Amino acid sequence: MCKLLKSAVITAIFSLTLFSSTALSFANHLPAPNGHVNDFAGVLTSEQKTTLERDLANYKSQTGNEIAVVLVSNLDGGDIDDFTVRAFEEWKIGNAGKDNGLLLLAAIEDRKIRIEPGYGLEPYLTDSEAGSIIRDIIAPEFKKGDYFTGIVRATESIKIQLSTDPVKEAPNDKKTPPWVKILVEIGLPLLFVAALYLFAYMSRTKSIWLGGIVGGGIGAVVGIIAASVIIALIALVILGILGTVLDYILSTVYQKRKTEGKPTDWWHSGGGFFAGGGGGGGFGGFGGGSSGGGGSSGDW
Repeated sequence: MCKLLKSAVITAIFSLTLFSSTALSFANHLPAPNGHVNDFAGVLTSEQKTTLERDLANYKSQTGNEIAVVLVSNLDGGDIDDFTVRAFEEWKIGNAGKDNGLLLLAAIEDRKIRIEPGYGLEPYLTDSEAGSIIRDIIAPEFKKGDYFTGIVRATESIKIQLSTDPVKEAPNDKKTPPWVKILVEIGLPLLFVAALYLFAYMSRTKSIWLGGIVGGGIGAVVGIIAASVIIALIALVILGILGTVLDYILSTVYQKRKTEGKPTDWWHSGGGFFAGGGGGGGFGGFGGGSSGGGGSSGDW
């Protein structure tokens, strides 16, 4: 029950905070992946990308796990946690049903980095271990400008960690009702998708109350899943306020960017996020996995 509740709360909060000032439209998507290594920042040589691509492709064929590396120029003022989850869900890294994908994403100009494992890999790579890899392995190499070595050492460490025994969760004696599982596994993803389109609409309106209504509705759903009136009231108030504030930010920034003639979509190319080229051609895409909401972020 605790795992399901955690998933529900993460999904609810993420639905409201994903699209901040840079998330103004959902019409355009992240460019399709051209392999396991996508260097949009242009900091790797062709030989380095080929070496990394071959290594990660071999790892996938041996284990089934999919590791993706994405390098972008900057986040255009956005948050790396939200950005990474969006990229993970857009590309569906990992296999459907197994969620055995992992995304290592770095924003070079912002000096930010995040490791985001799929739900199926979280027992093998904890948030603490992901944080240690960033601090002890990636950051020192990136500080020297040696992005290739940092990525190679990080992926090797990740592969070793994924080969260890999983961290077992504490037993839970309370049996989760079937309807709760159905609501979490089916209802929340549908709610999430609906929230995305609502946020896109909110950014184009001058009213800020729609965001509060959406936030309050999500809070009520969280309360139902938790089967607690107190949690429902707290979530309704907090997410209602957060939704109102987010609606105000979205509408304000959208109008400002529109007035200035700037792109109003998140995944625009030709600067900002994606200033360079991606990987090589011929990549068939990832297997349909999803993020688990864990992982760790850091900087250098």
